[in-house]
Amino acid sequence: MNNFDFTQTAISNICAVVLSIFSIHYFFSCFFERKKINKFLVWGILAAIAAIFWVFQQFITDRFVNMLVLFACTYAISFLNKIKWYNNIFFSLLFYAISSISESIVTLIMIYCFGIQYSAIRHGVFLFSGMLLMICLIFCNHYLFHFIDTIWQSAETDQKLEVADNLLIEQERQYTLLVNNHREISKLHHDYKNMLIGLQADLLGKEYDQALEHVRKELALVSLANAPISGNQIIDTIVNNKITAAKKENIEIDFQFRNLQKIKIDSIDLAILLGNALDNAIEATARLTGHKKKSISLLIVLKDEMLNVIVKNPVDNDIDTDFLDTVKKDKRFHGYGIINMRTIVDRYSGSLIFTCRDLSFATTILLPNIPPPYPANRK
Repeated sequence: MNNFDFTQTAISNICAVVLSIFSIHYFFSCFFERKKINKFLVWGILAAIAAIFWVFQQFITDRFVNMLVLFACTYAISFLNKIKWYNNIFFSLLFYAISSISESIVTLIMIYCFGIQYSAIRHGVFLFSGMLLMICLIFCNHYLFHFIDTIWQSAETDQKLEVADNLLIEQERQYTLLVNNHREISKLHHDYKNMLIGLQADLLGKEYDQALEHVRKELALVSLANAPISGNQIIDTIVNNKITAAKKENIEIDFQFRNLQKIKIDSIDLAILLGNALDNAIEATARLTGHKKKSISLLIVLKDEMLNVIVKNPVDNDIDTDFLDTVKKDKRFHGYGIINMRTIVDRYSGSLIFTCRDLSFATTILLPNIPPPYPANRK
């Protein structure tokens, strides 16, 4: 091969490799969220992969080796996106399959429609033209897959939102009953004086059986009462309820608070957020193995008109918070608690953040301390 042919082939290979690398990167970016990596670093990685790919294309004539290199480059580029390991493999194979089929179609077109020999297709301008046509076919296939995926995701999202709305309504009903129950029980505390007067009368009248029955009834009611903790009724109701549920799993909840008397956030919204966060923490902590003491920390602080809620629970292994899997028996309800939490947080233009480090999973809720941004008679 003379210098001219070598240069022509090199330039054609460079163009073909750049198109291939770009199409691979674009393919994964359309299906998956990109990792938060500096864009210059991304381009540097892509350039390095392209250089390696070009060297094999230019100097290695073994077709099988080049096929393996293409798959390896595709697999490497997939790591620039937030993908689970099995999707890295699956979508790399999918792209490789689409690429191979497209290349075969382009080759047949150039041979039978334009009369170009197969040996010529692999060199010079024909290589670049063929690669360009192949990339066009890949993009057509990609957009077809993307269109189908968009329709499927839209249908799945609609179904999730419908179920989430139903669950949210049911949660609101349950928490309303819980709050009303707390209010009713709280009223009983104001009747203690009258109860003691009646009990005194029974004892003075030597009505011991009747006095004992009164004491039993009052003890039964007191056992149902939620002891005040923070001074905020809805928070006390939910925290006491979750402390009781946690104790059944031998889990302790360490509750710390500050300045919770002037919260303006809707009580039902607050109950759903706090209830879901603690439910998730209790469920995760109950699954722990090899922990002698299981505990959950809860911090709620109102500062500078911002409500900060932080729930921390231990985990056996650090979790990728981008992929929060469910272990619930009924997979239909996977993620709806989090969906409900995000729905409420978005209403207040707040933040819901999940982090996990040093075997500690944290749920952080940040909300501006404002009245509910919707009518009070919402459904």
